[in-house]
Amino acid sequence: MNFCYKCGATIENENQKFCINCGANLTEREEKQTENSNIDFDSIYAGLDDSSKLSKIMDDYEKLFESGLYKEALNLIDYALEIDPNNDEILNDKANALSNLDENDAALLYYRKSLDINPRNPNTLTNLGYNYYKLGKYDLAIETFDEALAIDPNYFNALNNKAATLHKLGLYEESIQVHRKILTKNPKHVHSLINISATYFEMGKYKDALKFIDRALIVEPYNQVALQNKNEILKMIN
Repeated sequence: MNFCYKCGATIENENQKFCINCGANLTEREEKQTENSNIDFDSIYAGLDDSSKLSKIMDDYEKLFESGLYKEALNLIDYALEIDPNNDEILNDKANALSNLDENDAALLYYRKSLDINPRNPNTLTNLGYNYYKLGKYDLAIETFDEALAIDPNYFNALNNKAATLHKLGLYEESIQVHRKILTKNPKHVHSLINISATYFEMGKYKDALKFIDRALIVEPYNQVALQNKNEILKMIN
Protein backbone atom coordinates (compact mmCIF):
# COMPACT_ATOMS: atom_id res chain seq x y z
CA MET A 1 0.00 0.00 0.00
CA ASN A 2 1.25 3.47 -0.90
CA PHE A 3 0.05 6.82 0.36
CA CYS A 4 -0.81 10.12 -1.25
CA TYR A 5 2.07 12.58 -0.80
CA LYS A 6 -0.41 15.41 -0.22
CA CYS A 7 -3.09 14.06 2.15
CA GLY A 8 -1.71 10.66 3.24
CA ALA A 9 -4.69 8.68 1.92
CA THR A 10 -4.23 5.05 0.92
CA ILE A 11 -3.27 4.47 -2.72
CA GLU A 12 -4.23 0.86 -3.41
CA ASN A 13 -3.53 0.76 -7.16
CA GLU A 14 0.09 1.42 -8.10
CA ASN A 15 -1.09 2.66 -11.52
CA GLN A 16 -3.53 5.13 -9.99
CA LYS A 17 -2.98 8.62 -11.39
CA PHE A 18 -5.10 10.64 -8.99
CA CYS A 19 -5.76 10.46 -5.25
CA ILE A 20 -9.44 9.67 -4.75
CA ASN A 21 -9.42 11.46 -1.40
CA CYS A 22 -7.91 14.86 -2.28
CA GLY A 23 -7.55 14.71 -6.09
CA ALA A 24 -3.77 15.19 -6.10
CA ASN A 25 -2.11 14.27 -9.39
CA LEU A 26 0.17 11.42 -8.38
CA THR A 27 2.10 11.47 -11.66
CA GLU A 28 3.35 15.04 -11.22
CA ARG A 29 5.21 14.59 -7.97
CA GLU A 30 8.91 15.24 -8.39
CA GLU A 31 11.38 13.04 -6.60
CA LYS A 32 13.25 15.62 -4.54
CA GLN A 33 14.75 13.39 -1.89
CA THR A 34 18.02 15.20 -1.16
CA GLU A 35 20.19 14.83 1.90
CA ASN A 36 20.28 17.76 4.31
CA SER A 37 22.07 16.25 7.27
CA ASN A 38 24.63 19.07 7.31
CA ILE A 39 22.09 21.84 7.87
CA ASP A 40 22.75 23.85 11.00
CA PHE A 41 19.30 23.74 12.57
CA ASP A 42 20.54 25.54 15.69
CA SER A 43 21.28 28.60 13.58
CA ILE A 44 18.00 28.41 11.69
CA TYR A 45 15.94 28.30 14.87
CA ALA A 46 18.19 30.51 16.99
CA GLY A 47 16.57 32.94 19.37
CA LEU A 48 13.48 30.83 20.03
CA ASP A 49 12.61 29.16 23.31
CA ASP A 50 12.04 25.40 23.15
CA SER A 51 8.25 25.69 22.92
CA SER A 52 8.33 28.24 20.08
CA LYS A 53 11.15 26.34 18.39
CA LEU A 54 9.18 23.07 18.39
CA SER A 55 6.10 24.81 17.03
CA LYS A 56 8.11 26.30 14.15
CA ILE A 57 9.91 23.01 13.49
CA MET A 58 6.63 21.11 13.27
CA ASP A 59 5.18 23.69 10.88
CA ASP A 60 8.25 23.31 8.67
CA TYR A 61 8.06 19.51 8.96
CA GLU A 62 4.46 19.53 7.71
CA LYS A 63 5.44 21.62 4.68
CA LEU A 64 8.27 19.24 3.81
CA PHE A 65 6.12 16.16 4.36
CA GLU A 66 3.23 17.49 2.29
CA SER A 67 5.69 18.25 -0.51
CA GLY A 68 6.90 14.65 -0.46
CA LEU A 69 10.35 15.61 0.85
CA TYR A 70 10.49 12.78 3.35
CA LYS A 71 14.25 12.63 3.89
CA GLU A 72 14.34 16.33 4.67
CA ALA A 73 11.32 15.93 6.94
CA LEU A 74 13.03 13.03 8.70
CA ASN A 75 16.19 15.04 9.37
CA LEU A 76 14.12 17.89 10.75
CA ILE A 77 12.05 15.61 12.99
CA ASP A 78 15.25 14.12 14.40
CA TYR A 79 16.22 17.64 15.45
CA ALA A 80 12.82 18.04 17.14
CA LEU A 81 13.41 14.81 19.05
CA GLU A 82 16.68 16.19 20.39
CA ILE A 83 14.58 18.89 22.05
CA ASP A 84 11.70 16.69 23.20
CA PRO A 85 12.59 12.97 22.91
CA ASN A 86 9.44 11.73 24.66
CA ASN A 87 6.83 13.57 22.62
CA ASP A 88 4.46 10.91 21.25
CA GLU A 89 3.28 13.11 18.36
CA ILE A 90 6.83 13.80 17.20
CA LEU A 91 7.67 10.08 17.43
CA ASN A 92 4.59 9.36 15.33
CA ASP A 93 5.70 11.96 12.78
CA LYS A 94 9.12 10.35 12.56
CA ALA A 95 7.48 6.99 11.96
CA ASN A 96 5.34 8.53 9.20
CA ALA A 97 8.41 9.88 7.42
CA LEU A 98 10.15 6.50 7.71
CA SER A 99 7.07 4.71 6.42
CA ASN A 100 6.90 6.96 3.37
CA LEU A 101 10.56 6.17 2.71
CA ASP A 102 9.60 2.45 2.85
CA GLU A 103 11.75 1.98 5.94
CA ASN A 104 8.89 0.00 7.41
CA ASP A 105 10.69 -1.91 10.16
CA ALA A 106 12.15 1.32 11.53
CA ALA A 107 8.71 2.95 11.27
CA LEU A 108 7.21 0.14 13.37
CA LEU A 109 9.75 0.85 16.10
CA TYR A 110 8.81 4.53 16.32
CA TYR A 111 5.06 3.92 16.15
CA ARG A 112 5.47 1.56 19.09
CA LYS A 113 7.59 4.10 20.98
CA SER A 114 4.87 6.66 20.44
CA LEU A 115 2.20 4.26 21.66
CA ASP A 116 4.26 3.37 24.73
CA ILE A 117 3.83 7.02 25.73
CA ASN A 118 0.23 7.47 24.57
CA PRO A 119 -1.43 4.10 23.89
CA ARG A 120 -4.84 5.63 23.21
CA ASN A 121 -4.00 7.78 20.21
CA PRO A 122 -6.23 6.59 17.33
CA ASN A 123 -4.11 8.44 14.77
CA THR A 124 -0.92 6.61 15.75
CA LEU A 125 -2.75 3.28 15.93
CA THR A 126 -4.15 3.84 12.45
CA ASN A 127 -0.71 4.73 11.11
CA LEU A 128 0.70 1.58 12.68
CA GLY A 129 -2.07 -0.36 10.95
CA TYR A 130 -1.02 1.21 7.61
CA ASN A 131 2.47 -0.03 8.22
CA TYR A 132 1.34 -3.57 9.00
CA TYR A 133 -0.62 -3.49 5.75
CA LYS A 134 2.49 -2.47 3.82
CA LEU A 135 4.34 -5.40 5.35
CA GLY A 136 1.56 -7.79 4.32
CA LYS A 137 0.52 -8.40 7.94
CA TYR A 138 -3.17 -7.96 7.23
CA ASP A 139 -4.53 -9.62 10.37
CA LEU A 140 -2.37 -7.35 12.53
CA ALA A 141 -3.48 -4.37 10.47
CA ILE A 142 -7.17 -5.11 11.10
CA GLU A 143 -6.48 -5.75 14.78
CA THR A 144 -4.74 -2.38 15.06
CA PHE A 145 -7.48 -0.52 13.19
CA ASP A 146 -9.97 -2.11 15.59
CA GLU A 147 -7.93 -0.80 18.53
CA ALA A 148 -8.19 2.70 17.08
CA LEU A 149 -11.93 2.27 16.52
CA ALA A 150 -12.44 1.07 20.08
CA ILE A 151 -11.15 4.48 21.16
CA ASP A 152 -12.99 6.46 18.47
CA PRO A 153 -15.65 4.44 16.61
CA ASN A 154 -16.02 7.18 14.01
CA TYR A 155 -12.33 7.67 13.20
CA PHE A 156 -12.58 7.82 9.42
CA ASN A 157 -8.97 6.97 8.58
CA ALA A 158 -9.19 3.78 10.61
CA LEU A 159 -12.51 2.86 9.00
CA ASN A 160 -11.19 3.57 5.49
CA ASN A 161 -8.12 1.49 5.95
CA LYS A 162 -9.90 -1.36 7.70
CA ALA A 163 -12.22 -1.52 4.69
CA ALA A 164 -9.23 -1.52 2.32
CA THR A 165 -7.59 -4.34 4.27
CA LEU A 166 -10.76 -6.43 4.28
CA HIS A 167 -11.00 -5.87 0.53
CA LYS A 168 -7.40 -7.02 0.11
CA LEU A 169 -8.25 -10.22 1.99
CA GLY A 170 -11.20 -10.84 -0.33
CA LEU A 171 -13.70 -10.18 2.47
CA TYR A 172 -15.85 -8.04 0.21
CA GLU A 173 -19.11 -8.02 2.16
CA GLU A 174 -17.26 -7.05 5.35
CA SER A 175 -15.44 -4.29 3.47
CA ILE A 176 -18.73 -2.94 2.13
CA GLN A 177 -20.23 -2.93 5.63
CA VAL A 178 -17.38 -0.75 6.91
CA HIS A 179 -17.74 1.69 4.02
CA ARG A 180 -21.50 1.84 4.62
CA LYS A 181 -20.78 2.86 8.19
CA ILE A 182 -18.71 5.76 6.88
CA LEU A 183 -21.50 6.73 4.48
CA THR A 184 -24.00 6.73 7.33
CA LYS A 185 -21.94 9.53 8.88
CA ASN A 186 -20.98 11.19 5.61
CA PRO A 187 -23.11 10.20 2.58
CA LYS A 188 -20.85 12.21 0.27
CA HIS A 189 -17.60 10.51 1.27
CA VAL A 190 -16.17 10.00 -2.22
CA HIS A 191 -13.41 7.61 -1.13
CA SER A 192 -15.96 5.16 0.27
CA LEU A 193 -18.35 5.56 -2.66
CA ILE A 194 -15.58 4.72 -5.13
CA ASN A 195 -14.31 1.81 -3.07
CA ILE A 196 -17.76 0.26 -2.58
CA SER A 197 -18.23 0.54 -6.33
CA ALA A 198 -14.85 -1.14 -6.94
CA THR A 199 -15.74 -3.94 -4.54
CA TYR A 200 -19.07 -4.60 -6.24
CA PHE A 201 -17.22 -4.58 -9.57
CA GLU A 202 -14.88 -7.32 -8.36
CA MET A 203 -17.91 -9.28 -7.13
CA GLY A 204 -19.44 -9.03 -10.62
CA LYS A 205 -22.31 -6.88 -9.36
CA TYR A 206 -21.98 -4.25 -12.05
CA LYS A 207 -25.31 -2.49 -11.54
CA ASP A 208 -24.51 -1.94 -7.87
CA ALA A 209 -21.03 -0.77 -8.89
CA LEU A 210 -22.57 1.73 -11.29
CA LYS A 211 -24.99 3.04 -8.65
CA PHE A 212 -22.21 3.94 -6.24
CA ILE A 213 -19.82 5.34 -8.85
CA ASP A 214 -22.63 7.62 -10.05
CA ARG A 215 -23.11 8.82 -6.47
CA ALA A 216 -19.39 9.62 -6.32
CA LEU A 217 -19.60 11.58 -9.56
CA ILE A 218 -22.52 13.63 -8.28
CA VAL A 219 -20.23 14.81 -5.49
CA GLU A 220 -17.12 15.19 -7.67
CA PRO A 221 -18.09 15.24 -11.36
CA TYR A 222 -14.48 15.48 -12.57
CA ASN A 223 -12.93 12.87 -10.28
CA GLN A 224 -10.62 11.04 -12.68
CA VAL A 225 -10.62 7.74 -10.82
CA ALA A 226 -14.41 7.68 -10.71
CA LEU A 227 -14.65 8.54 -14.41
CA GLN A 228 -12.17 5.81 -15.35
CA ASN A 229 -13.96 3.27 -13.15
CA LYS A 230 -17.34 4.16 -14.64
CA ASN A 231 -15.99 3.48 -18.13
CA GLU A 232 -14.85 0.03 -17.02
CA ILE A 233 -18.22 -0.69 -15.42
CA LEU A 234 -20.12 0.36 -18.54
CA LYS A 235 -17.95 -1.94 -20.66
CA MET A 236 -19.01 -4.88 -18.51
CA ILE A 237 -22.69 -3.91 -18.54
CA ASN A 238 -22.75 -3.37 -22.30
